[in-house]
Amino acid sequence: MVQKLVQKSDLNTSTFKNVGVRYIYQFRGTYYFRYVVPKAHRNLILGAPKQFKLSLHTSSYTLAIERVAPLWRCVEAVKSSLAPDQVTVHYKKLVSELERLRYSARTSPDSSYPLLKDSWYSLLKSKNWKEKRLSTANQMFRNIEFYLGNKPVNQYSVRDLQDCLKRIATLPVRNKFPYRSMQLEEVLHLKNVPVEDYVSDKTVKEHLKLLVMLFTSYLCEEMKVLVESPAQGLKVTVKESRFGAFTDKQIKSILVTM
Repeated sequence: MVQKLVQKSDLNTSTFKNVGVRYIYQFRGTYYFRYVVPKAHRNLILGAPKQFKLSLHTSSYTLAIERVAPLWRCVEAVKSSLAPDQVTVHYKKLVSELERLRYSARTSPDSSYPLLKDSWYSLLKSKNWKEKRLSTANQMFRNIEFYLGNKPVNQYSVRDLQDCLKRIATLPVRNKFPYRSMQLEEVLHLKNVPVEDYVSDKTVKEHLKLLVMLFTSYLCEEMKVLVESPAQGLKVTVKESRFGAFTDKQIKSILVTM
C-alpha cells in the first residue's frame, strides 16, 4: 500500500506553502513539479538531468502542495549538501521519491479533480470583480458549500445541485429580524423558517447562475476539468411561495434549463 504523501506532524505548513510553491506551476488546469538542477550538482552526479518535471495529476492547489511536500524536502536536502557524497545520497532519494509520486499521483482516486472550494478560489482569480460583487458572490458560495460540502468536483450530480438550491430557497432573508443579528452558521442551521421569511426567487436564481458559471462555464468549458457539467440541464422548482402557489410566470422565472 502506498504510504501517505504528507506526514503533517513534521511539516510546517505555513513555511512550506511559502517555499514549496517555487517548485510547482499550473498548465492547462493541472499542477506540475519542476526543479532545475544546479550546474554544480550536475557536474558531481553522472547522468543528472538539467531539470526534473512531473505531473502532480491534480487541478487542486491544496492537493498539489501536499503531493509536492516530500519532493520539497529532498530538494532542500540536496541544495543544503556541501560534500559530494551528501549531494549524491540526497539526489538518489529525490529520484526515488519522484518515482514513488509518479505512480501514486497517477493512481490516486480523483487525483485529477480539484475540490469545490479550490475551484471557486481559482475562478475568483480569473475575475476582476469589484468589492461589492465579490462579497455577494462569496456569500452565495458559502451557502452553496454548506449544503454541497467540499468534495472533488467530479463527484457532484444534477440532483446534488438541485437539492442544494431547494434548501437555499428555504433560507431566511438576512436583513429581517431576528436573522440580521445571527451569524451565518446559525442561519444555515435554522429549521422551520416561516414561508414569508424565505429569500426571494431572484436570490435562488442568482445561486443557480453561480453554479452554472462555476461548473459549466469555468470547469467544463474554460478549464476542461470536467467533460460534462452537473449544472447542464439543471432544473429547480421552488414549491412554496410567501404568497401561496406560484403562477406559471413565477415558475418560469425560477425554473431554468441550461
